[in-house]
Amino acid sequence: MLTRARTLLSRVFSLDTPSSQIRLDEVFDDIHDETSDENDTDNCIDDDIDNSTTGAERDDDDDDEDGLTDSDENESQSTTTTTKGKYERQINDYPTQAKSKNFIRPHEKSKQDRLINAMQIATSRCNVESMKRLLTNFDMNINHRDQYGMSYLEHAILMGSFDMVDLLIRFGCDLYQCDSNGHSYLYVAIETTTNKSLPIIRLLLESNCSCLRLMDIVSLTSPQQILHINSQDFLLLNAHLLLILKYHLRRMVLNDILNLINYFIQTNLLLCKNDEHYGLSLCTKNSLNHFNYDFLNLFLKTLGHKHALKLIPKLQTFIPITSDFIPLNHDDIQPFILRIEESMKQVPDLRHLCRLLIRQNLRNFKKSTLESIVLTAKLQDYLLYTPI
Repeated sequence: MLTRARTLLSRVFSLDTPSSQIRLDEVFDDIHDETSDENDTDNCIDDDIDNSTTGAERDDDDDDEDGLTDSDENESQSTTTTTKGKYERQINDYPTQAKSKNFIRPHEKSKQDRLINAMQIATSRCNVESMKRLLTNFDMNINHRDQYGMSYLEHAILMGSFDMVDLLIRFGCDLYQCDSNGHSYLYVAIETTTNKSLPIIRLLLESNCSCLRLMDIVSLTSPQQILHINSQDFLLLNAHLLLILKYHLRRMVLNDILNLINYFIQTNLLLCKNDEHYGLSLCTKNSLNHFNYDFLNLFLKTLGHKHALKLIPKLQTFIPITSDFIPLNHDDIQPFILRIEESMKQVPDLRHLCRLLIRQNLRNFKKSTLESIVLTAKLQDYLLYTPI
């Protein structure tokens, strides 16, 4: 048995190179120092290594019983050192990403890539059923962006597919993200300027999407766009913006609202005044004028007359025009300023009307009932006897 063990050891290990054993001992010492502070996972692996080497130690005990020499003991120790050093190298060579939570195994990564490719193909073909099966049966990132930074929702809005947008919203896509250029999804829907965009905009608004951002306002109110306006597209843009303001007027920044309303009112007036340049018909001109009053009435009705005074100086500041257009003057803006001033005068009239109705009802009450309703004598005199 002793002869057989020596033969096996001489075949596996080189007994004539003691310097290699010294190098292995040095490598093991370095590895042991580096891995001494690792986490519990490494300690568990070390335990497995120790268990794997117990067989060799048992063989060494048997050899001692049979009368092994000191050189045989050294050979068994070198076997243990080599085996342990081999496992230690495997531990250090193991990727550190495996210890992190975000590590994805190669087969899982290839599966995710196939799912993303399938989702992109279904989106490009407007295949709503395939998108629904993928989102239902697999755990996918519905807010994934392609190599151009575009999400599935942005593709759906640009393609004008109401069903795709509705599907993505029902599966919980993020409506507060920006598109590939930093704009909101509402701005993407506005810029398409197609008849299909109006139901998509309504769906986004009803789903509580994000408001127009400052970048969107700056892009919409750029004076350079006036030179290249298409009258029909601008009519649709007016309709889209009016719908957005009905939902988000109270949520938006006041300065942004003032800039938007001032820009569209003045641009609509400028288009009507230069109708020959844009080739506007009488029907288009009437529609633009109606949009102006719709913007103004919505602003007064929603935000009240307190903020209406801030709109007047905005309207009196004209948009700079660098072309041969007929510019606006104060006579063009004066009807809207008068409309704001008239609406402010209606407030005290409404207050007096309410006081008249209250007075007519209070006179029919008994004195005891009147005292229980109106607590102070000063308020009774104001409601009953002060001239209206």
